[in-house]
Amino acid sequence: PAMIVPEIILCGNKYYQHITYALAAYIADYKEQVLLSCIIWNWCLKCLTDWESLDDDTLCHCCVHANTMIKEFDFYKLWDKHGIVGDIVVGVALQPFTNNFLHADIYTMLSPDILHQLIKGGFKDHLVNWVKCYLTHVHGKTEAE
Repeated sequence: PAMIVPEIILCGNKYYQHITYALAAYIADYKEQVLLSCIIWNWCLKCLTDWESLDDDTLCHCCVHANTMIKEFDFYKLWDKHGIVGDIVVGVALQPFTNNFLHADIYTMLSPDILHQLIKGGFKDHLVNWVKCYLTHVHGKTEAE
């Protein structure tokens, strides 16, 4: 009932507020997350940094930021500099399905694709390369292949 009917709660600022609780998570693979959030492929779904500066401090994606950027910049600059597919977001049928929900933001709902990260990072990139180097070292290049 707390997700439908607001409860009156004493908040930290000593005022009573009507609170409606919401809990949301959208679990999908990276392809579907990119489509849902209108982010360009290979850009981070959580933060605003590009792939060349992932270690830098940056802000997180949010609907307010995305909508402001779409109003201010042309589609080419949105694509190249900010990683947003602006022409899809402007089209009413293709914008993130949470765009008009009062308390929902697709960028906060998306869960990291941890399975992909484990397989690609931990297994494919690291373990397979390590085994290949080991076999080449122990058995020579012709035997290892």
